[in-house]
Amino acid sequence: YDPFRSGFPALQAREHRYAALSAALEETLDRGVLDPLHALNLARSDAPLLLLAAHRQLWGVHTAIMLPLIAWVHQQLGELLPGLKQCVSAAHQLLVPLAEPHLEVSSTRAYLLSSLRVHLLVLAVEQAVAVGDPSDSLLFTLLEAPDRLVECFLPAQPADAVVAMYEVMGGRWYACSKGHQYYVDQCGRPTEELNCPECGEKIGGLDHNLLSTNRPVDPTQDNSKRGYLLGLSDRTQDNTFQAERALSPLGYRFLRILLHGLLLGAHPRPAAILLKESLGSAPSGGASGGDAVTDFLSQQLDDDWNASIAASTLGEEDLGLLLHLTVHQLRAKHPLITWSCSSLRAVPDRGRFEAEVAGATAELLQAEPRRAPLTRYQETFRQAPDSLLAALQESVSDLDRVTHLDENQRAQLCADQWRLRSSLSLSQLRATFSQRSELAEKHPILSLFLEKEERLRALHFLPAVLGWQALLRQRYARRITRAQARSLTVADVLAELTDERARAEAAALFEGYARAWAFAWRHVD
Repeated sequence: YDPFRSGFPALQAREHRYAALSAALEETLDRGVLDPLHALNLARSDAPLLLLAAHRQLWGVHTAIMLPLIAWVHQQLGELLPGLKQCVSAAHQLLVPLAEPHLEVSSTRAYLLSSLRVHLLVLAVEQAVAVGDPSDSLLFTLLEAPDRLVECFLPAQPADAVVAMYEVMGGRWYACSKGHQYYVDQCGRPTEELNCPECGEKIGGLDHNLLSTNRPVDPTQDNSKRGYLLGLSDRTQDNTFQAERALSPLGYRFLRILLHGLLLGAHPRPAAILLKESLGSAPSGGASGGDAVTDFLSQQLDDDWNASIAASTLGEEDLGLLLHLTVHQLRAKHPLITWSCSSLRAVPDRGRFEAEVAGATAELLQAEPRRAPLTRYQETFRQAPDSLLAALQESVSDLDRVTHLDENQRAQLCADQWRLRSSLSLSQLRATFSQRSELAEKHPILSLFLEKEERLRALHFLPAVLGWQALLRQRYARRITRAQARSLTVADVLAELTDERARAEAAALFEGYARAWAFAWRHVD
């Protein structure tokens, strides 16, 4: 994405300054010395521009000057932002991996998530720079002091389950003497006494009379909990269209990405306090505690990304661009949205905030087709071959700018210029065919294959299924009674095979048969 082509006023007004920073960084990479940077006279307002320019210029280039250059950027950000220690640390955390020549983060997805996290960090820094006291800024607090958010009703968190169930189930709700809630269906009046599963106290009553120690609960009163309440997704379930309140599925995932992307830059100890409800306990912030926090947030971010792809039916590159445009939209066109902690102190405040975000992003995250705004945006790059979008399209012309490298060195680095090459996936093909109806007419066989491909995967198990059935027929056909067949187990079948090799082969056949059964069962109508 290019921040100056998206109507981002705070940056658009400083395009020339951004260009100067980018040029200095580029010259530093070309010459292999830091001299071009020493002439820059940086101000506090340059901090977000420097971070954007550094991430964009450093990605995909590996030279000896990389680590000194990143150290210089880190030092400058620290001097420009003395009160934003964790913001500076998060920036360094995102830049350091760029100097590694063999990264796990060299995939298209890793790049897109990294650039989106940088964009969110820039937004947090810009807000902090714009106000005298950033301590009430939601984005700033997610990075610098997330433990203070335990008293806030954070966006995208689950609603009170009692309210949600009452809307569907009716009945009546009561609470035991310790305050634990329970439900009575049908007429809503108790007809039996039981023990509370939480504390063991008596609940219910007889003959439609409630126990004197129990009390009715108003199910329409929202008793949502404060803080962070999201658990890890069950990956065996389809959570594509999960949402909360006024948020669309994609809007819901966008807010989750915002939360998790910024929390990944926070210090593990205060982050663990905020995540205590989901982690089970707050780690100490040491090595193991920090790893637990990072692993949890990374998995959440990965799940949010996967669900966003499914909900949007876009490829990864287009989804990344859509989310960048959404961040721009919120900041540039809807500055009245209050991104403050104090505006999330009550349940209605959270609903109001989410409704404002949903309204501000409806054009991008709820409108169909979603490709239209992307197409309009990409049109601006037709005359800009040096843009980041051009780099994403895998132009290797940038190698010519690295003038201090000889031809052999350039050849060795050529593969690095293609690190962002997107391997074709079935999900991308499906998304393309679903968006362009003419492709189904032009390629009917491929279209039919993509439609049925998931079920066709069952063919992979066919040799094991036929082999296992053949084994059973060979050993037991017309040799045992129905009663014997009913009591015969797989373990019995394997135990009867005295040859170890034959037993291992039979066990492998049954394993394939069991996997086929588990796979096919979800497709049974």
